[in-house]
Amino acid sequence: MNKTIYIVDDDENVLRALKWLFESMNFEVKTYSNAKTFLEQYNPDHTGCLITDVRMPDMDGLELFERLKRQNSLLKVIIITAYGDIPMAVKAIKAGAIDFITKPINESDLLKLIKKCLEHYPNLTTNAMSKYELLTEKELQALDLIWTNSSIKL
Repeated sequence: MNKTIYIVDDDENVLRALKWLFESMNFEVKTYSNAKTFLEQYNPDHTGCLITDVRMPDMDGLELFERLKRQNSLLKVIIITAYGDIPMAVKAIKAGAIDFITKPINESDLLKLIKKCLEHYPNLTTNAMSKYELLTEKELQALDLIWTNSSIKL
């Protein structure tokens, strides 16, 4: 599974600063200046962490988060904003965001949140492999037939 930090913010300075921070720590980072471009280029099968601003033109970060949830995205989401309020933060957390933080961003706190986001994924791959290893020979053959038969739609 691909674990990447995706950053969506209409402020180019924020994008540059966060990209530099995470790349200096050997993370794979992809930046987007708006939610629409992110959705056009993002592969829902990829895992990782999305850091998104709330207030952006065309589509805000909360709407982006809702769209990802409808796509059953595996991304963990951190919401950032310069203009947050308590109801907005509560809405984001109830929707499943890892956290809701205000700008200016404390780098140390953000790195802890990134670690929290990415900690979820080793368990996903370990659990999937454990379940795969428990399959019988007949179950593996059936699984192979399902994947190779193009008339079956999953």
